[in-house]
Amino acid sequence: MFGRSLRWKVWATISLFAITILLVLGLVVSNLFENLYFRQQSDFLVRHGRHLASLIAAGPSDEKLATQVELAKDFLDAKVVVVNQAGLVRRCAGMMGMMPGMMVPPPLLDPIQQGRITVLRGSSPFFGGEGLLVAVPVVQDQVVTGAVFLYSPLSAMTETLDAMRQVTLYSIGITLLLATALAFLLSRGMSTPLMEMKNAAQEMARGNLEVRVPIRSADELGLLAQSLNYLSRILKRNREQEQRLEGMRREFVANVSHELRSPLQLLEGYTEAILDDVPKNEAARREYLEVILDETLRLKRLVNDLLDITQIDEGKMVLAVKPLSLADLAQRLERKLCPLAQEKGVSLQVDVPGTLPPIYGDEDRLEQVVFNLLDNALRHTPSGGQVTLAARSGNAGQIKLTVQDTGEGIPAGDLPYIWDRFYKVDKARTGRQGTGLGLAIVRRIVEAHRGQVFVESVLGKGSLFTILLPTGEPTEDKAGR
Repeated sequence: MFGRSLRWKVWATISLFAITILLVLGLVVSNLFENLYFRQQSDFLVRHGRHLASLIAAGPSDEKLATQVELAKDFLDAKVVVVNQAGLVRRCAGMMGMMPGMMVPPPLLDPIQQGRITVLRGSSPFFGGEGLLVAVPVVQDQVVTGAVFLYSPLSAMTETLDAMRQVTLYSIGITLLLATALAFLLSRGMSTPLMEMKNAAQEMARGNLEVRVPIRSADELGLLAQSLNYLSRILKRNREQEQRLEGMRREFVANVSHELRSPLQLLEGYTEAILDDVPKNEAARREYLEVILDETLRLKRLVNDLLDITQIDEGKMVLAVKPLSLADLAQRLERKLCPLAQEKGVSLQVDVPGTLPPIYGDEDRLEQVVFNLLDNALRHTPSGGQVTLAARSGNAGQIKLTVQDTGEGIPAGDLPYIWDRFYKVDKARTGRQGTGLGLAIVRRIVEAHRGQVFVESVLGKGSLFTILLPTGEPTEDKAGR
């Protein structure tokens, strides 16, 4: 479990990295401390060696020289040897078995005779054991007349260095514990939201699109959680749309089947009746033929709607754009729909001034748009009601065309969907009602004319459809669509 867990992998990686860094850092710091300590000690011995060499160069008495050497030994905690130009010991302190007159090894004298200060670290048989040796020449009148040797054993310095290393080791240990704890907290902080997102993704894969990931931070993990939540909402919305569209498609097939079956049955029945000489007089025979004609026209409208929506879906609708008068279009529609309005007992009012500027569009398609809206308004307005077609100049070079009725109105819950293909407000309506394609066609034709269409409706009081059309001449690419 631990080997495959992201939390433990992150923790182990960060911990190993921290351990490696701290160990390397500890070695570097320890080496720096050691070098710094030896440099300070050598500088300390060189400084006091120069001071003692300057006192000797002044030519003190043997008694005073002996006193200075002893004081240096005690103050510096080092062995002190003073030699003459030939390398013979004049005075010494702290050197067991060494007497004045003894000879210092020539290798130690060579740098001194050249007037150089020498600092040596290591083993010296002459001084006994490991230590730090500083040799300072005694110069009188620019002539080397002797030297001062200061030797500090490593044993004393090692104790100090060990104490410093111990403090460093403790510091590294404490830092390592803190780094390990911090790595664990960091790994848990990273793995917890990732595990939540993994679980959410698995739930989404199972079809649960209600799942949401808590957003715990504003960093990349927080943005990833937001993206996953957004994806869940989009997938849910798409699924709902697909389900709704599938339902509408099934309903559309059922509606089209019914719309085709009903007129075909009527055509079949009335044709057979005529062939069987059921109508006994010319008036009855004419009535039968009028029914056959009505049902034939009904089939034609259905087929035309299907062809229109197919052309729109495939982008094959071509507009024959030219300047046209809305007043003329309104008068033609008034003449066409007056019989239906009179039959329904509905007052049809037209208020489209002839002074309106012309609009550029496909006359047949725009007439189809307004006809559909007026036909719907008349069919859904009860006797005694009113349907009004009006047009006015709008803002920004637009014409505002409205179709208003005092009919049944549209439920608020249906308003967002009435422009969808196959959608019908009243699922219970049958007979001569449409297939749910009319308003979808209206919207697409209006948009192809660079316009917009809106609807406002109050259930039981009526509806207001508003079309905004530009008056300017369209560009060539838009006109040919």
